[in-house]
Amino acid sequence: MSVIDVSAFTPSNQRASLPAALGGRWQRSRPALAAVFKSVGDDDDAADALAAELEVDARSITAAVEGDSASVQVMITQRMRQRFVEPGYSEAEVDALNPQQAAVLIQGSSKAPHPLEGSSSALHVLWRFSRPHTMLGSAVCIPALTLYAAPAGATLPLAMLLGALYALPAALLMNVYITGLNQLLDIDIDRINKPDLPLASGELSPLAGGGIVGAALMLSLGLGWCHPLYSTAALRATLLGSALLGTLYSAPPFRLKRFPLLASFCIIMIRGALINWGFCAHAVTIDAAAASSLPSAALGWPSLPLRCWAPVGFFSLFGLVIALLKDVPDIVGDRQFGIRSFSVRVGAAAVLRLSIALLVSTLALTGVSLGAAASLAPSAAVGARRLAVCLACAASAVAIRRRAAGVAPEDASAVLPLYMELWKYFYGAYLCLPLAR
Repeated sequence: MSVIDVSAFTPSNQRASLPAALGGRWQRSRPALAAVFKSVGDDDDAADALAAELEVDARSITAAVEGDSASVQVMITQRMRQRFVEPGYSEAEVDALNPQQAAVLIQGSSKAPHPLEGSSSALHVLWRFSRPHTMLGSAVCIPALTLYAAPAGATLPLAMLLGALYALPAALLMNVYITGLNQLLDIDIDRINKPDLPLASGELSPLAGGGIVGAALMLSLGLGWCHPLYSTAALRATLLGSALLGTLYSAPPFRLKRFPLLASFCIIMIRGALINWGFCAHAVTIDAAAASSLPSAALGWPSLPLRCWAPVGFFSLFGLVIALLKDVPDIVGDRQFGIRSFSVRVGAAAVLRLSIALLVSTLALTGVSLGAAASLAPSAAVGARRLAVCLACAASAVAIRRRAAGVAPEDASAVLPLYMELWKYFYGAYLCLPLAR
C-alpha cells in the first residue's frame, strides 16, 4: 500500500514541531495528525475522524520518530484513499502513488479535486483545457499575417479580411485538438508537472476530454473544406499538417516528444513554417481568387511575395526557443516517466542558456535587418515604422537577457513564469509584424 510523507503536507512553520509531537504518547500524536489533515482542507470533525482512524499506526509512527527517521510516513487508510478514488483515480493508480506524487496532488488544491467541485464553470474548465496562451498566439497571428501579406500601398481588401475571419475558428479548433490530445496522453505526467490542468486535477474526465478533442478536429477540418472561396489549398495544408504533426508529437507508438530533435521539429514546423507560410498563402490566394472571380481551389498554390518568407524564418527560430524552454519546468515528471526531453538529457541550465542566447541573437539580427531596411524605405512613414520595430527588437533582447539572468534553471517555479513571459514577446512580435512591411 502507498505511503504519504506527512511532513510534505504540513506548513513549514509546523514541521519542526511535528516529530516531537509524534514522538510521545498517542494522546499527543493524535492532535498533531488532526492538524495535518486540517491544513489540507478537512473540517474539524473530518480531521479528527481521520486522525482516529490512524490510531492503529501510532506505534509504528512513534518508532520511526524515536529512530531519528528523516520523515514520518503514514499508511494511507481507506478514508485517505477515498480522497483520490472518489474523483476518478483507480485503485491501481492510488497504489502506484509515491509520496511526492501524493503531496503534489493534495497540495495542488485544498482537497483531492473533484470533477464538479469548486466555482469553476464548464466554460472555465474548457478554457483552461484549451491552453489559452497557445490559443492567443493563433488568434493574434492570423490577422497580423493577413495584414502583412496584403498588397503594398493599398488598404486591406475585404475578401482578405473575411478570409482571415473564416480561418480563425479553424485554427483555434485545431489548437484545441493538438493541446488537448497532449493532455489526454500525459495525464499521469501532468499530475506531477501541471497538477492544475483540468484532466490532471480531475475537473474534466478523460471521456469528456476525448470528446472535445475529437469534435475540435472534425470541426476544424470541416471548415478547411466546406467553402468554395475561403477554404483554400493553403488553409487545408496548414490544418492537415498541424493535425498530423500534433498527433505524431503526442500519440503512441510515435510519441515524438520522447526524442528532443523530433519534438523540436514538430513545434518549429507548426509554429514556424506551417502557420506563417500557410496563412500568408491563404490571404494571397483569397485576394487573387476574389479579383478573378474564381474558386480558390482553381488557383492552386500561390506565389508568395518575398517578404512573406521573413516571418517563416523569424518565428521558426522563436518556435525553437519555445520548444526548448517548454520542457525545462517539466523536467521532474519527464524524468520519472522516461520522457528523454532535451532538458532531461543535457540539463536545465544548459537548455535555459541556449534558449535565451538563441532568442536574443534572433532579435538582434532582426533588429539590424530592419534598421537597414528602414534606410532603404520608399517613404519616410515606412522607414519610421521599420525603425520603430527595430528599436522594439533591441529593447526586447535587453529585457529578456536581464530577466533570464535572475532565474535559477533547476527551480521550475522560477522557469515557468519566464517561459510564459516569452509567449508575450511572441504575441508582441506578431503585433509588430504589419509595421515591418
